[in-house]
Amino acid sequence: MKIPIDPKIAVETLKQIVPQMEEFIEQLQSESGIFFAITQFAKKAGLDGYPQLYLDKQNILKLSLLTLFPVDQINVIGETFKTLSPEDAIAFTNQTVHNFNQSPDKLDTILDSHFPDNFDKVDPTQLTAQAKIVLTGFFLFFHDTVSFLAHGRRITDLIQSAINGDDEAFCLAVQTDHLVITIPYFRDRINKALYLQTDEDARFIYNLSYRMQNPVMRGKIKHRNVWIALLLLDSMNLLDGSLTRTELLAMLDEAQIEGVESEDNLSRMLRRFRAYQNEV
Repeated sequence: MKIPIDPKIAVETLKQIVPQMEEFIEQLQSESGIFFAITQFAKKAGLDGYPQLYLDKQNILKLSLLTLFPVDQINVIGETFKTLSPEDAIAFTNQTVHNFNQSPDKLDTILDSHFPDNFDKVDPTQLTAQAKIVLTGFFLFFHDTVSFLAHGRRITDLIQSAINGDDEAFCLAVQTDHLVITIPYFRDRINKALYLQTDEDARFIYNLSYRMQNPVMRGKIKHRNVWIALLLLDSMNLLDGSLTRTELLAMLDEAQIEGVESEDNLSRMLRRFRAYQNEV
């Protein structure tokens, strides 16, 4: 079941997450080694199976919600959730998040307490269960954001296209997050192609090698903060048509997301945002 997040909560989330994600993207563009650091860290921490969660877009929202709660509360909330009707479940989720995150700096506090300043200096064996949830949610949204900024497509959509037989999408997904090769289809496709039985296999291995050896982020990205904001809103199920362009623009303005300026510009951006996603 999709859970649309209350717009007021969404605005506070945009205020806190968009600037942080922009900082990571800037760091990535100046120092591509952050990808290697994340990959190695995930392996050492036993979190390298997280790409399986890309197979359901709703997992990004679910992981994001779980970052708000201590581990010992998650099961209690889950059991309560199961007893509710769809409408009551949505209201319950939003009220729970609202109660927990009344202070504007609450989310910042949670992230700061669990998120390492430098992946290379953290002992993965010392991570708490809650820290692992926070980091898994970050890995998912970070790579999803990078994928859209670099390729114009979410990594969740690239992976689905790849599974449907699109080798170009396969290579783009692996370039964005090398750990997607832990997904069974990806592993099997590579193993099959390595036999080089056809010219298509040879081309696939060449293209895959090329993508893996080249940085995913190049050049300046226009309206980067707006795209990050739209990805967040989509993950919170707020781009499903239930909100008008006027309401969406007001949310972006309140969250201090600059660069949209008008409803016409927002409509154009939304059309571009949806263009590839409607194909898979």
